[in-house]
Amino acid sequence: MFDQENTVFVFPGQGSQKVGMAKDFYETEVGKKLFDKADEVLGRNISSIMFEGSQEELNQTNNAQLALFIAGFVACEVIKANEGKQITDLAKYVAGHSLGEYTALAQAGVFSFEDGLKLVDKRAKAMFEATQSASGSMAAILNLDIAKVNEVAEKTNTVVANNNTIGQIVISGEKENIVKACGLAKEMGAKRAIELPVSGAFHSPLMQSAADVMAQHIDALDMNDATIPVVMNVSGQAVTDVATIKENMKKQITGSVKWLESMTFMQDNGIETVAEFGAGNVLCGLFKKFNKELSLNNFTTTEKL
Repeated sequence: MFDQENTVFVFPGQGSQKVGMAKDFYETEVGKKLFDKADEVLGRNISSIMFEGSQEELNQTNNAQLALFIAGFVACEVIKANEGKQITDLAKYVAGHSLGEYTALAQAGVFSFEDGLKLVDKRAKAMFEATQSASGSMAAILNLDIAKVNEVAEKTNTVVANNNTIGQIVISGEKENIVKACGLAKEMGAKRAIELPVSGAFHSPLMQSAADVMAQHIDALDMNDATIPVVMNVSGQAVTDVATIKENMKKQITGSVKWLESMTFMQDNGIETVAEFGAGNVLCGLFKKFNKELSLNNFTTTEKL
């Protein structure tokens, strides 16, 4: 199915969740076991929220992050079972956007599915708590280069949260500063500057309290070196050693998601095929904008297998 030498497996972050996601993977033997295991580990029926809950309930941070972690992990496990191969036989790298990085790390064997569930649950709760104590927001800036967006951020006391792809950068900060930044970005030539419907200033210093909580959980968990290189958000570089992985994980909640840099690294290292697992096609969209020549594959249902 894939040429291992030129393939990357990628996993989306919050925003890609929708009711019914990954439901047909539950019909597979591998999928059913994992969904049932998730419900057991979490002590609540997350699968029913994913399959038939309300979109509003699924969008809640504590549900959305778990749902995306589970959907991406399960979809990838089903592919591996179908192919009768390990991930190292199918892909050269793994990567995930924000929360999706946890799915990538679990697939790389850095921690187990069960430990990943517990870690993501703690991450979602810590991030939710951090949003309660600050009036943060985020905005997408379209068609303004990174140097100018950095200038906007500096002048408005905001930060670049996601460098997503060519012409799409997300900034993060206090709500009133985000409004100012949108105005300034348009003055400086941005095609659009749109405030996003999010509950907090994710990937900014306003998430420091969540980062402090997660640093303790990350330190406390025994992790392994990655079996396959993980292209990580905060560096845009491939990592396998567990010490560096832990440091990068700690930086991720307040740090910028360098997705454009990650895609550039992958392309420079021979990646021609992208396989996105879980829900939606956001990451394939970012890759398409980056390079139309790439082969893009989306595994959100068993139909694609």
